Amino acid sequence: MLGLGLALLRLHPALAAGGQALTGEQVRQVLDFFTGEPAPADETNRFERDPRAAELGRALFFNGRLSLSGKVSCASCHQSDANWIDSRGHSDGKAGSQRDAPALWNVSSRRWLLWDGRAASVWAQALLPIEAANEMHSDRRRLFDLIASDFVLRQLYEKTFGPPPPRRDCARIGNTAKRQTCETRQRQEIDRVFANVGKAIAAFEATITARSSPFDKYLECLKTSPPGACRQLSARAVDGLVLFTGKAGCVNCHFGPDLTDEEFHDIQLPDHYGRLDYDPGRMKGIVNAKADAFGPGGRFSDCPNCGRARLLAASVETPESFHSFRTPSLRQVAETAPYMHTGVYGDLRQVLKHYSTLADSPPGGHSPETILHRLDLSEDDTRSLIAFLCALTSDEGQVMGQKVAIPRSAASLRQCE
Repeated sequence: MLGLGLALLRLHPALAAGGQALTGEQVRQVLDFFTGEPAPADETNRFERDPRAAELGRALFFNGRLSLSGKVSCASCHQSDANWIDSRGHSDGKAGSQRDAPALWNVSSRRWLLWDGRAASVWAQALLPIEAANEMHSDRRRLFDLIASDFVLRQLYEKTFGPPPPRRDCARIGNTAKRQTCETRQRQEIDRVFANVGKAIAAFEATITARSSPFDKYLECLKTSPPGACRQLSARAVDGLVLFTGKAGCVNCHFGPDLTDEEFHDIQLPDHYGRLDYDPGRMKGIVNAKADAFGPGGRFSDCPNCGRARLLAASVETPESFHSFRTPSLRQVAETAPYMHTGVYGDLRQVLKHYSTLADSPPGGHSPETILHRLDLSEDDTRSLIAFLCALTSDEGQVMGQKVAIPRSAASLRQCE
């Protein structure tokens, strides 16, 4: 969701005033809001920055044999030529989904994964679609056999994790106790290979980065030059920046180097039928994350007592978390339509109309954000905000350490013209 209407922070008066030229104080505030280092490597996955793991992860990411049908891969819903999203809206997978597939740019910096945060690491998230009935509809035993039997995958696996365990024929053991011991050991070995698959896919996804937008270049210029000398943003986009950090209150949820607070909010979205959407969101996401055997505090974690595990342990499901969803990064936002967790809005203008009027908010919300309010944006405000959001698009990114050109979609060009 785009949390553009929440007033959670006390803004400096200079940033509430608007206007094209930033004052010195506004520059300091903008740099404070948006600069800083991305999140460090995930301590629960010691292979996240390992290029050998990334090679295996890439081979798995594009491999349809991870699915029962042999036709659905990670790339089916995270398309490399569509900014790593599902350009069709709801992610189809095997039987369809009620939620949009989030973009993968800079995904390794995310604190929580999926719209409800039911995965507390990238590698834990990567495992969920494989066994989900409405996505790949496979299972970890089939994946174990695939790693063992496929020459290329086996070679890549051995380079990172060592030889995969053998397939044990426990059924031939006559002694009950010994057979049960064999079956237990086999399940543990299958689970370990499954966890390693998730960590390898996460290592590949960690290489998918894009942080060279006009706004990034503008911020770099502001660090060393007077505002008037920084021409990376148009006057219209600078007006949008001032609105973003002031009247519109977007910065309350979208700040930091990736423009997200990494938290969850209910912003009163309608479902596709204009009624209240009863998806429990974060409330159920916390429960599922804590029950995940591949969570940050589990036995497959490489640091079960580190920050991610402590953060998850401290998270509590409350009535206020019902129907709240993760604040996404706004990087590449002009390229990642449709918007919100349900894909209910087709372009940025529709998103801003929602925050401006709240006219489509369904009645009878369970526990909406009490400080969500109509922004009453003018047409000029809307155009300026869109100009700023479009300036968050990088034309170049990196995948596996190689520079890649990021093509602009026709939909992006239309809304950013």
